[in-house]
Amino acid sequence: MSDPPPRCLRYRAPVLWLLLPWVAGVASARVLPGTAPVGWLLSGAAVLAGVSAWCAFSNPARALAARGGLAALAAAMLLGGAAAYEIHRGRLAVWETLPPREARLVLRVERAYAPNPAYKTVSGIARVVAAEPHLRELVGQRLYYSLRPPPGAGTGDAGGGTGGTGAAATAASGIGLRAEAARTAAAPTAAPTTTPAPTSPSSPQTPAQQPPPPSPPSAPSPPARTTEFRVTGVLQPLPRNAAADTFDGYLTAIGANFRLTRGRIHEETRGPAAFAAFCERARAHFEALLGRGIAGKRPELAGVLRAMLLGQKHDMQEDQVTMYLRTGTMHLFAISGLHIGVIALGIHGLLAAAPLPRWARFGAGVAALWLFVQITGATPSAVRAFWMIFLLQLSFQLRVPVNPLATLAFAALVSLVANPLQLFSASFQMSYGIVGGLLLFGVPLGERWQARRLFADLPKVSWERWRHRAEAARRAFFGALGIGVASSLVSAICGVIYFGLFTPGALLANLVLIPLASVAILGGLLSLLTGLCGLGWAGVLFNHAAALVLLVMQRLLEWFLLIPGIFWPGKFEPAWTGHAALACLMASFLFGYAHRWSWRRGGFLAPVAVVAAALAVCVKFGSGAAGP
Repeated sequence: MSDPPPRCLRYRAPVLWLLLPWVAGVASARVLPGTAPVGWLLSGAAVLAGVSAWCAFSNPARALAARGGLAALAAAMLLGGAAAYEIHRGRLAVWETLPPREARLVLRVERAYAPNPAYKTVSGIARVVAAEPHLRELVGQRLYYSLRPPPGAGTGDAGGGTGGTGAAATAASGIGLRAEAARTAAAPTAAPTTTPAPTSPSSPQTPAQQPPPPSPPSAPSPPARTTEFRVTGVLQPLPRNAAADTFDGYLTAIGANFRLTRGRIHEETRGPAAFAAFCERARAHFEALLGRGIAGKRPELAGVLRAMLLGQKHDMQEDQVTMYLRTGTMHLFAISGLHIGVIALGIHGLLAAAPLPRWARFGAGVAALWLFVQITGATPSAVRAFWMIFLLQLSFQLRVPVNPLATLAFAALVSLVANPLQLFSASFQMSYGIVGGLLLFGVPLGERWQARRLFADLPKVSWERWRHRAEAARRAFFGALGIGVASSLVSAICGVIYFGLFTPGALLANLVLIPLASVAILGGLLSLLTGLCGLGWAGVLFNHAAALVLLVMQRLLEWFLLIPGIFWPGKFEPAWTGHAALACLMASFLFGYAHRWSWRRGGFLAPVAVVAAALAVCVKFGSGAAGP
């Protein structure tokens, strides 16, 4: 007798008929060798949308017309996705063949990276708001800058980023640690030296008279978001399509078309907006609160706590970043679904005790969560997680059935319509890929395993207490195992694409570390809340509790790394096969879910076979491959 189908297979997501063609259109526009004609694409999309509407309303009873309308709608979305990519990319074809040239521009900062104290430069992502007349086509373009600050500019702590990502943060997002480290300081200057006063040989100096040793160089303070400044530098176009595991690949994925280096910031023409300045002050205050009681004694644990709560991965030490990368757990430091979910649960638990109406608690919780996302830098992964949680909370608030698959598909469609370039970012592919794998594959697999009871030969009413506990533990284990297998399949492909690592031990590590990380995040949240309320002693207590959990995590990871074969350096060759393998894996998830994971059509083995074939055929393993 065959196993009963899992209950989770009842969910349907018709919005996939819109999402999948849109994704195909965006991807097609990226791989084309040239720029697609936006006007023709939009015209074709409009005509096909009209055909779809005519088929839907002229005679809905006719199956052929309905199918024709559905096909026309899918084709319209495909053309619309291609047009949206070209519009958002804004690629200037005339610059493809031009050499680097000097440019005088006015930039507005969108994201500032954590400065490196070894170099006297500031870097980040900015948008051109003004240019010289012969460069006016650059206005509105997004670019990467790495420039010297104006003379006399203040310096700050190297860990005082502005909610962006530094070298370690970029590596954690899957985009080339070594590539960014080599490029962030395009115009380094020598560290200042201290020349001691001349002394007479006959009168040696005492230790009190000895000049103090030169202090280590301090990094310049990066400009806050929305700041505008006038600059001069060398402007160089970025390649149209760069490798995904390089810094150029990261820049092109976020829509940057140029690099501005070997120059200087002359002056600030407009300060940061009031809200951006408030978020920066709040972030600095949060950083101080999370370091109370532990920053002086265990700075490495304070850095990990700040990275986990605020996304400041530049506070982590290099060996810590390597350890989390090699165990496949670096996602614990990306402000995404896990972090925003734990923060939302914590806020909901606190507001549940407040004597407020139901909708007032909902509004206050959403506002507090949105403010936290903005303070941490409003990274795309954090914003996507916020909207997912908002839709789920709104469903509960309206007391309507929750369809997680439709919610995920709708959130992905809205994100890609608003910014199609997100499709090519590591955070988008890993977050939506993993959550999609959980809903389509992990949860059905867990329910299939859970359906086989431990004591099936005994009626449940006759079970002793220990049998109920054993059955509950078994169900929890298999549910977590199904989710872990699904996330490991997606991470196996994405890890090789973006980190150059295949981490077969990630399944075991994540099963242990994700619950511990949730406890640490909750401890950090309580530290922030008590610190904001003036209860400093309580904040120190919660910081110590979170640091203890982080220390346990660190020791566990050190033990994991002692296991032979816990990670393998690897690289997809050619590089496009990695993205093709990820697309095939997601297609196998959708196919299996649509056919209720029937064993006649491969069952749950099909996605495993896709990953195994991709790793065996397309990945080059060994010390010569990429990897930290």
